[in-house]
Amino acid sequence: MMDDQLTNRGDWGLVQVGGDVVSWAGSGDHRFHAGLMMGYAHQSEKTRSSEVGVTSKGKVSGYSAGLYATYMNAAPAGTGPYVDTWLMWQKFKNKVDPSNSVEESYDSKGFTGSIEAGYTFGLKDWVSADGTVNATRLQLQAQVIRMGVRADQHVDAENFTVAGTGAGNVRSRVGATVYHLFTNEKTGRAIKPFIGLNWYHDTKSFGVVYDGVKDRIEGNRNFGEVKLGVEGKVTKHVNLWGAAAYQQGSHSFRNLGAFIGAKVLF
Repeated sequence: MMDDQLTNRGDWGLVQVGGDVVSWAGSGDHRFHAGLMMGYAHQSEKTRSSEVGVTSKGKVSGYSAGLYATYMNAAPAGTGPYVDTWLMWQKFKNKVDPSNSVEESYDSKGFTGSIEAGYTFGLKDWVSADGTVNATRLQLQAQVIRMGVRADQHVDAENFTVAGTGAGNVRSRVGATVYHLFTNEKTGRAIKPFIGLNWYHDTKSFGVVYDGVKDRIEGNRNFGEVKLGVEGKVTKHVNLWGAAAYQQGSHSFRNLGAFIGAKVLF
């Protein structure tokens, strides 16, 4: 990630588990699920200032716990509306290692919540000569996330007060995803390549206040995203996925990321 002044490179990992506490079927194909989830995340990164040539390293690790609720139309065609909500309490340990000073550490914690709604439209369905079931779909989505994690104010090795900005940011997203589902009904395996376009808007900028001087990431209050990926159902209980995303905003803000993951159903 980078803007006019700062270049940031990093990697992260996430493990999350959860399960339904209640679920029931309504009339027709309507389904509702609600449950609990918890997770652990770790991120390491390096940031360099092009203006002063200083580099700093950072690490973040922490836990989360919360609940979720999902409504969906479970029609066999995979079309129809859905609504997904979740609320999580998150607590992290943050460490910063400036190149010209000693390591600093501080905590951050707070609630993060999301509500997302969308609708999936069927574009085309057919069966190939080899028996593969094909389904092309268009999904429109809208999401609002409140980011309530707040970093504790702390004093660095040079006795300057450091505080973060951006807590309480509300991020909204509108997007569209087109995917094609290949399903082998004999083996139960499925492959789903997809492409997504998203637009994001933040109500606040993320940054830092250092001894009363404010610095923030420029260009990420409004930015677009292109995302390409593929999901695969390997067995009845194991799904694999991978994706790459490119984001761009004003002030030379751009972010390129790649992701891989696995989902195991019990």
